Amino acid sequence: MKVTKTEIIPIPPSGGMIAIANVVIDDVVFLGSIGVHQRLDGKGIRLTFPTKKAGKGQISIFHPLDAKLHGQIQSSIEHQLKKVLPI
Repeated sequence: MKVTKTEIIPIPPSGGMIAIANVVIDDVVFLGSIGVHQRLDGKGIRLTFPTKKAGKGQISIFHPLDAKLHGQIQSSIEHQLKKVLPI
């Protein structure tokens, strides 16, 4: 699997969140509303994937199960983020 498109939507910083990202995998799967947060130590970013409230808890909408794919998503988002935000 490979990230084939990445879109960054900058937002006013709030609680560490600096942008929303959308990615496309293999030109066939769209993954949207990925939260992009500045790390507390200021070194890089971390990602949060969408969840939905279910009763008193939360359920995942989607998230990568494979560390390699997660790394590809993060790298792609970091690359595009540098083009639109001074991080």
